[in-house]
Formats: sequence, structure tokens, C-alpha cells
Amino acid sequence: MVNVFVSGAAGQIGYALLPLLANGRVFGPEEKVHLRLLDVEAAIEALRGVAMELEDGGYPTLGSVIYTADPEVALKGADVAIFVGGFPRKQGMERKDLIAVNSKIMAAQGKALEKVSRNEKYGMSYGEHRTNLTSKQYRLHPSTARFLSSRTRQTPTACCSR
Repeated sequence: MVNVFVSGAAGQIGYALLPLLANGRVFGPEEKVHLRLLDVEAAIEALRGVAMELEDGGYPTLGSVIYTADPEVALKGADVAIFVGGFPRKQGMERKDLIAVNSKIMAAQGKALEKVSRNEKYGMSYGEHRTNLTSKQYRLHPSTARFLSSRTRQTPTACCSR
């Protein structure tokens, strides 16, 4: 059994990633996956729909799905933490503006991870969210966190090996 936290689960990257986690492609066909999904309060209805789709999907390794806007609830007991959520870059926004907004979000998630998660912590970040990962790294004790990052279009299988 593996408890997997995913931030930004109602977003495009999270939505595309979740079926791969639920169908055994990432952790193997024998490992039950319990998904712990996080998104902002404004996206909670969309996240509810994502959870319903997963539950109705008949995924062989999906154990359970919880969804919330509270990072402490979502991260509690997580074996694997996948951070793909963040504020999207808007037109006219500079990278420094994006980092400023996302640093606040990531600081809150990093603190929640440190507070409620198990000893081993994993993170994965894609594309623009690389800045999010950097924010988290500075807020966690380096001996208890191992982060993986991808600047390319790798598959989650390539990034989530333990």
C-alpha cells in the first residue's frame, strides 16, 4: 500500500497524471494506491469530479481517493508527495512575479509536509513548477527530503522510482 499526495490534482498535469498512478503503471500491478488529492478551494468542485471519475474508472490498483483544500489533511501519512500544482503564469507576468506567488503556496505545503508526513518524503515537479520545487527544498530539512525534478517530458514512472 502506498499513500500518494498530488497537489494541483484538478489541473491539467494532475488530471493527466492520476490515471497513471491509479492503474499500476507507476508503483506496479500489486501495489494498492491511496490517492490524497489537493487543490485550491476554488477548484474543489472540479476536484470532486476528478475523484468521482477515478472511483468510477475501475482502476485495478486504486485503493481509495480523498480530496481536500487543506494541505495538512492531504499530506497526512503520504509516502510519496507529487507537487504539480501552482499558480499559472498569466499574460504579462514575469518569472519573478510567478515565483513570488508560488513561493507562498509552496511554503504552506512544505510546512504541512514537514508537520504531518512520514519520515521519507519525495517530491516531483514538472516544467514551470520547477520553481515550486525550489521553494519547497529550502523549507524542508535536507536530511528528510529527497526531491526529483524533471525539465523534460519524462513519464511519471521514470520520476517516481524509490
